[in-house]
Amino acid sequence: MSDSKLTRRGFLRYTVLSAAAVPAAAALVNRPAQAAEKVKPSDPQAKSLKYTEDASTTDAPQHKAGQHCAKCQFFQGSASDKYAPCTIFGGREVNSKGWCTSFAPKA
Repeated sequence: MSDSKLTRRGFLRYTVLSAAAVPAAAALVNRPAQAAEKVKPSDPQAKSLKYTEDASTTDAPQHKAGQHCAKCQFFQGSASDKYAPCTIFGGREVNSKGWCTSFAPKA
């Protein structure tokens, strides 16, 4: 038969365990973000969108001079970023000098 009352020893045990859990949880929440995965031109989605890391090398007929990822509305970085997340590729990073057929100029 077990007693359901909280004893002084039980209270101390739960207090110590709770105090130890707080820094452990904080370490998980505050850990530095890992570098995002970069899109490789060999990736099936990248191939289907004719993604290239250097817009000047594309032979896609849709490409117009001056178009590159840093000028696209889906590019989530600033013009000075070498790589930044792209919403077309699920947040994976693309080269700012790259290009794909989903290019849409920033407003």
